[in-house]
Amino acid sequence: MSDLLITNVDVLTNEGVLKNHAIEIENGFITSIVKDSEVEKAKESAKDVLDGNGQLAAPGLINTHTHIAMGLFRNYADDLELMDWLETAIWP
Repeated sequence: MSDLLITNVDVLTNEGVLKNHAIEIENGFITSIVKDSEVEKAKESAKDVLDGNGQLAAPGLINTHTHIAMGLFRNYADDLELMDWLETAIWP
C-alpha cells in the first residue's frame, strides 16, 4: 500500500525517459516505478492518487562540492589575501 501514487508522469532515469508511468511513494520515499499497464492495480492500494499528466519526474540535484571547512576558519588570519590565507594559514 502506497501513501501516494503519481500517475501519467514521464520519469527520467539513467537509461532515458519512461513515458506515461506511475510513481509509488511510501513514507516520503519512492518505492517503485509502475508501468502504465499496472497502474489500475496500484490505484486500488494507494491512499492518494495524483495525476502527473504532462509532467516530468526527475531526480533531485545534490551539491557535493562545499566549502564548509573554510567556514570554520573564517576569521582566522583574515587580513591576508586569498592565496596567502590558503597557503600559509589553512593548508598547512
